[in-house]
Amino acid sequence: MIFISLILLFIILIFFAFKKSIAHYIKISQTYKRIPCSPSKLPVLGDILTLPLNPYKFTKKLGEFYEYAKYKDMFCIWLGTHPLLVFFHPVGLEHFFSGTKHITKSTDYIYLLPWLRTGLLTSAGTKWKNRRRILTPAFHDKDLLTNSVDIFNEQAAILIQRLASMKLDKEINLYSYIASCALDIICETAMGLNIGAQHQNNSEYVDAVLKLTDLVLKRQRMPWMWPDFLFNLLPEGREHNRCLNIVHQFTKKVIDDRAQDFHANQIHGKRSAFLGNNYLLFIF
Repeated sequence: MIFISLILLFIILIFFAFKKSIAHYIKISQTYKRIPCSPSKLPVLGDILTLPLNPYKFTKKLGEFYEYAKYKDMFCIWLGTHPLLVFFHPVGLEHFFSGTKHITKSTDYIYLLPWLRTGLLTSAGTKWKNRRRILTPAFHDKDLLTNSVDIFNEQAAILIQRLASMKLDKEINLYSYIASCALDIICETAMGLNIGAQHQNNSEYVDAVLKLTDLVLKRQRMPWMWPDFLFNLLPEGREHNRCLNIVHQFTKKVIDDRAQDFHANQIHGKRSAFLGNNYLLFIF
């Protein structure tokens, strides 16, 4: 009898502790109930048990969802109690893209905040509008765009050389090749710095960026990693924090070096690249 009473007390405490979450889930379920979802979706757990942990198998599973839902206007994948909407028709997307009302990012983006803070990608409201207003002229600057295309071509040529040297006798994961090329491009266009990721230069920073990307994506699809206190106790959380420290130290050094170059060029009456073509992208 005492045991049953303790169990009931425990259930009541759990209910009150998660009262808001339960009410939110009920509200979300009612809102999304008409949107098609996977036939294997479970209450509360959603599709979480059918989504593999392995990134390759996870992507294949998303492909299966696509084949199932591609003739529908939209589809919903449930990560536990968290719905992810997938649009297959432009009419639905038009509602979001036709104005600036829907600029607040989904909760998935909060796992990028320790890394990227609140820049254009993750910010909302007034801050997002101000950053967007500052950056917009950069994309109408012909010289800036021309210089960026040159960087694209140079790094793409390096990527082609790397791909051409590969042995084709087995299956190869191209992710690291594409990611290194993209990292070289974004660092040179945004910060004016060639980090040589494709030549294995600055390997600690490059490895940290690639590892952080994998960890963020992994955390987004695993609900038990969502709470910060649990994530920081796991090996993935400790590795995330280690990589984060490497990336932030590297970024701070780049900013300090660029600021010193700018002040030195001001003294000598030269125009610094910090305020040249790369400036508007650098403040991103």
